[in-house]
Amino acid sequence: MREFTEAEVDEIGALREQLEVLVARTLASNHNSHDLAALTDVIRRQDADSDGKSMFALDEEFHLLAAEHAGLPRTRKILEGLRSVMAAVTAGVSIPHAATAQRVAEHHQILFAITQGNPDEAARLMYEHVKASHDTFREAIRAHVSAGPIIKPLDR
Repeated sequence: MREFTEAEVDEIGALREQLEVLVARTLASNHNSHDLAALTDVIRRQDADSDGKSMFALDEEFHLLAAEHAGLPRTRKILEGLRSVMAAVTAGVSIPHAATAQRVAEHHQILFAITQGNPDEAARLMYEHVKASHDTFREAIRAHVSAGPIIKPLDR
């Protein structure tokens, strides 16, 4: 078993913030209609996921697909690993529906900035999005766990 401290979880969040900003900035600077259509499709499916059963999978798909379409395969791989740790950390933690709906709305805004070819705005929105997501997870984790380590996933 492996225990993750709050400091480690915060480090993962900070790494995600920086990498996701790189993805948004890069994609806004260089994208094509295929890139936009693929991301639009993921957001459409998020909008249709009224019960939230697929929210986490679709969120992951959006972020990893963005890195892929930005032409950042190493960044995508690193993000995949970071997201996998966060999935383990948040397993069994309930996220309020209003928070997940807000994250989807933020995906719309990020994609709009990318579509407009505005790398600074896309980067700003992505930074705020990932930070807000991390803050939501932290609050939910704190509500779920009273003291001690956050999670004990199996070592790989």
